[in-house]
Amino acid sequence: IRLVKKKIKSVTNVRKITKAMQMVSAVKMRKAQELEVESRPYRDGLTEMIGKLSGKIDPSQAELMQVDLANAQKEIVVVFASNKGLAGAFNVSIFRHALKEFSSFNNIDIVTVGSKATQFFGRMKGANVIADFSGNNLLLEYSALFDFLLEKYKTGAYKKVSLIFTQYISTLKSEVVSAPLLPLSMVDMANTQVKDEASSASSQDVLIEPSAKE
Repeated sequence: IRLVKKKIKSVTNVRKITKAMQMVSAVKMRKAQELEVESRPYRDGLTEMIGKLSGKIDPSQAELMQVDLANAQKEIVVVFASNKGLAGAFNVSIFRHALKEFSSFNNIDIVTVGSKATQFFGRMKGANVIADFSGNNLLLEYSALFDFLLEKYKTGAYKKVSLIFTQYISTLKSEVVSAPLLPLSMVDMANTQVKDEASSASSQDVLIEPSAKE
């Protein structure tokens, strides 16, 4: 009887700890969802704006569009994963998508965001991880990440910079997508409606302020 009571007490304690962990995880999940939903209009709006303007900007006035890619042979792929496990198929889906997207990594340099991505590609034969931005707070890493990618692209050694990440749809559904980041000419517009609007407005002039000289 004493052993049974001890076992019951142990199970009860584990249940309390599990319940507390569940509550903490629910709060973190809700905050992440709110951040995604609130930032989505800005992200989509920026993508739409880049798609509309990339074909109208005078390359001589934009340093980013003057990069000589004639001899570029390689690509940079930024893979976003989690820092911790116990995430179900979250990381597996990302890695499976990357392997399906690229049959060979001979001309691919990989930048990882998330320690699970670093571990996965670090063990893969032929994969070349050139940088890791797996800090505890990924929001603080983004500026450094973009500056790194921009400097690499400006060398003219890379013809393309793309991202592989999980796009949030709902609590029970997400989708792994690949999206180009550089060059700007490869950035797709947000949707077909945006493409139609941009096509109808292709003859319109665009005024960008301040000017390149200013």
